[in-house]
Amino acid sequence: MSNSIFKNSEGYSDYTAGVAIRRADKQTQRDKVVSNLIKGMKLIFKEFDFEFTERIKVRDIKTGKEYK
Repeated sequence: MSNSIFKNSEGYSDYTAGVAIRRADKQTQRDKVVSNLIKGMKLIFKEFDFEFTERIKVRDIKTGKEYK
């Protein structure tokens, strides 16, 4: 992560904004991982002639966030 995230538009240090941006980016990456995981599960089920009949619900053990 570059140091530019910790600078505001005038060039002054903005640590709080930098931390918030980093957390948002991390969560976005985790959302992509979950999406790819569910797609993979669907492909495996389809390979064996099965399908999900209800919505898949997953919980992230680290954060406790639930994905539907």
